[in-house]
Amino acid sequence: MKSTTNDHTIECYKKKNQNIIQRANLTDIFSIIYSKGAVKELKPNPEVHYKIIKELNVKPEECLIVEDALIGVEAARNANIEVAVMYDKYSDCHRKEINELAQYQFDNFKEMLEHIKNELGD
Repeated sequence: MKSTTNDHTIECYKKKNQNIIQRANLTDIFSIIYSKGAVKELKPNPEVHYKIIKELNVKPEECLIVEDALIGVEAARNANIEVAVMYDKYSDCHRKEINELAQYQFDNFKEMLEHIKNELGD
């Protein structure tokens, strides 16, 4: 996981925010969590994606980035990684550009998971 949130806030989410912990314990879901303090260049620079790819020892074509904002979609595209955009009403002002850049568009995670299952033939 990567986020533009600062290190302190991520630590609060992981250890103190009971709402998040009960719904989706971040440390159980993600093996790597980077905040904006982990990189020198912020999105749309793809530095954070390159860092994750290197740490996971994978190729860009083996990845899919899920984003909700134009700057994140741009960063994914700048890293040559396919990107799925999750609908967020706060990004509506950039909706046209987001949808043109993203390979996939979903309204929610359930829809995305159904698409993945269909693609895998399960």
